[in-house]
Amino acid sequence: MNKKLFFSLLVSILLITSAKNVQAGDPELYIETSTGKNTVCSGVTMSLTGRSLISDNSIAEHRWESSTSGIIAATKDQFAFINTNETGIHTITYSIIDEKGNTYSTHISVRVLELPDNNVLINHKEGSELNEIHLPAELSAREVNRSNKYQWFRNNIKIEGATFSSHKATEEGSYRLMTTSHEGCHSYSTSITIR
Repeated sequence: MNKKLFFSLLVSILLITSAKNVQAGDPELYIETSTGKNTVCSGVTMSLTGRSLISDNSIAEHRWESSTSGIIAATKDQFAFINTNETGIHTITYSIIDEKGNTYSTHISVRVLELPDNNVLINHKEGSELNEIHLPAELSAREVNRSNKYQWFRNNIKIEGATFSSHKATEEGSYRLMTTSHEGCHSYSTSITIR
């Protein structure tokens, strides 16, 4: 028996004998993420694709739902995009309705990770408290976390060896800090111009 005929027969048998709600992990229905993982950093685009062994011709409708309002940004048939600005764990449900009105569903939990704090102190003060910044200037991360990694940039070029939470600026230019969390999420501070 060829594989295509075998799977068609298998799907037919499963449709007749299965319950209406198919749980996650069952082979009839599953969700793929564009990243290949169930975690994503806030602000990074993630798309979801609903997959099924059921023939596309017998699917009358695709539905996407979320445990969190507003997490699903857009849907089109078996595809969905999620709003990753909402951090936390979100359960996304993908359902199909066949031509006979039977509903089959599966779900996935997606964890949206918070970005690390990216604010910088200048000479131990908030940037908004200073009118002008002159050399030399002591730049430091406002919130220091031992598990974070730091990288300073000057004029959008990485400063070699400037991988600590603080940096002494001795040259004019535009400075930024990139902070990377232990989970791999990174964020950039606003540019600080020093004259």
